[in-house]
Amino acid sequence: MAVDNSTGGEAVYTTDGGANWHTTILNYPPSSVSSKTYYCSGIPGGIGYAVGYSGSVFKTKDYGQTWNNVSVLWPGMFKYLEAVAISDANHVWTGGYDYLYRTRDGGATWDTLYYPSASSLTYLKAFDNNTLYLFTTFGQLFKSSDAGDSWTPIFSWPNISLWDVVATSKRLYACADYEGEITTSDDGGLTWSYPVTPADGTYGNLFDLFFYDDNLGFFAGRDGLIGKTTDGGETWRIIPNSYGFSSNKSYNFIYFKDALNGIAGGTSGILQVSNDGGETWTESSIDTVNTPELLDCIFLDLNTGIISAKSGKVYRTTNGGSTWIEVTDKGSMSMKNVFFSDLQNGWIVASDGYIFKTTDGGETWNQTDQLSNINSGGANPDLYRISFVNPTTAYICGENGSIYQSTDTGASWTQLTAPAATIPWNLQGMVWLDESSGIIVGQDGYILGTRNSGITTPTPLAQEFQLESNYPNPFNPTTSISFAIPGTEKVKLVVYNTLGQKVRTLVSGVVAAGHHAVKWDGRNDFGLMSPSGVYFYKLDAGPYSQVRKMTLLK
Repeated sequence: MAVDNSTGGEAVYTTDGGANWHTTILNYPPSSVSSKTYYCSGIPGGIGYAVGYSGSVFKTKDYGQTWNNVSVLWPGMFKYLEAVAISDANHVWTGGYDYLYRTRDGGATWDTLYYPSASSLTYLKAFDNNTLYLFTTFGQLFKSSDAGDSWTPIFSWPNISLWDVVATSKRLYACADYEGEITTSDDGGLTWSYPVTPADGTYGNLFDLFFYDDNLGFFAGRDGLIGKTTDGGETWRIIPNSYGFSSNKSYNFIYFKDALNGIAGGTSGILQVSNDGGETWTESSIDTVNTPELLDCIFLDLNTGIISAKSGKVYRTTNGGSTWIEVTDKGSMSMKNVFFSDLQNGWIVASDGYIFKTTDGGETWNQTDQLSNINSGGANPDLYRISFVNPTTAYICGENGSIYQSTDTGASWTQLTAPAATIPWNLQGMVWLDESSGIIVGQDGYILGTRNSGITTPTPLAQEFQLESNYPNPFNPTTSISFAIPGTEKVKLVVYNTLGQKVRTLVSGVVAAGHHAVKWDGRNDFGLMSPSGVYFYKLDAGPYSQVRKMTLLK
């Protein structure tokens, strides 16, 4: 049997080894926005499943000759299931986006599961009722040994497209465009946690990160996504807003002037403001006709702010964002990133290698340069980020592995040599920890680090076994436990109480080489919250065994 992903809900089946094919129709419910079907799978005996739009699940008991709609997991929604796996007549898994569903009774009831990625689920394979493999886009592969309740990454590092990177005094954070994952580093960028979905409901395309301090942070992205953390990224919440889950409205930036007053903007000129620390958002606007897509924002003080946009436009406010004035129009280019070194001097990098500068706090902007890229035959690259590390030294990163340095306050720029593997990819995010230590992130999962102005590529692979101290410690209610293994090993990570009794198994199975981070939410294996007190966590990986202590406080 086979299904057709056109709009008619057609399927075909053969009963003679493929010599002849017959057509049948999958009857989608009237609430479905489409009748496209994306995958089917069967087992000996004639039982098969097909999945498609609106979370529709179809079942056949006669080798695909007739189908019944047994479930509609997303009624009326413009989403679809992309994969299905069957281990026997009763055990079936299906999923799409960052959702995964399981039935153990042949489709009568379904459990909602999650896998640790916002990448689109593309393939499922069940070998038995417990062993399951899951593939997503951008090079992610996971294995489950407990029927989908928990997942272990197989590959040490995916080729997801990293879009932004920010730093607090404790941690580095990078977010992924197209996939919606966040990765963190606690050692200045030398090693990074495996990228994971920050919160249930984060379904892809995170475009911007902003941390007001070590604890208060935000992300913004596709389809009106806004997320918030108050514990330094240990846990995140999706914040409802009027554009949330809107398929054609995305936020390109989120910025907070202080701990209470924030702004987010993006496609079609959408603008939202918050005055309660990002808990609620109110629609605002630039108040111009045909406002273009808004790309970046910075405030010089509580009143003076700058927004850069497509169509070469720059907007300025002097009353805290109550009104915005168009201060320049440079044509069709995209004004991508804004940076101010002080209250008067600022720069914008744009598409096609253009750089603009202001010396009057953003009232006027003048072109200072148009850079070319030796990596792509002298073409003018799109420039994504600019940052000054001291009054005279600045860096820019951009399209096709382009990195530039200026040592004369932006008067002239020299292209630096990036690692050869990164040249085909766009370098999209940049942050500096001090004058000589910087991090650049880009497409295909690349993270570059510089020490003393030399460009290197930190590897996420571990050189030795290691079990790190959990963070935070003491904690309430969640802590992160990091470990590293130099090769693929069978790993067990278990939490014990002071009596030596097992409280929670966090990892049990084969784990790929690399650095890994696992969260413990204080609950035992039965889902019950553990009492306050001292606990121990033990890592067994191949020949290595290590125990560390942590404290849960309530």
